[in-house]
Amino acid sequence: RVYPAEAANQPALTLSGDEEEARWGRWRVRLTREAAPRVQERGGMTAWVPPGPLTIRSPRPGERIVPLGGVGRRLVVRCFQDARVSRSRRAGWAVIDVAGEAVWVPGVCRTEALIPREGAEALRVDVAYE
Repeated sequence: RVYPAEAANQPALTLSGDEEEARWGRWRVRLTREAAPRVQERGGMTAWVPPGPLTIRSPRPGERIVPLGGVGRRLVVRCFQDARVSRSRRAGWAVIDVAGEAVWVPGVCRTEALIPREGAEALRVDVAYE
């Protein structure tokens, strides 16, 4: 299959952190408040972050994250390679940013940063690529 390249430099979308649903490019994002679980998946399509505003944006060149359960900082592009995300889809891939820090690349990698403790009030972020 051949897919058209995703739109690069799509404007970032900031969500208030309340329960809401939004679209960013081909991504659908839904926020709900609930208690944080004990364990989060590293590469899933659901993550929990502390309550508050969050931004959905494109990955930045040279951006690094500390993978959940990993050691050291890794380039986001390397995480895309490990997850076998094609180069043509990466520019339109959502990155969840809290307070200026990339905390989650849905379906690819969750970072150690800003993981709420078990049972704490958190913002559940569900994403779907359509």
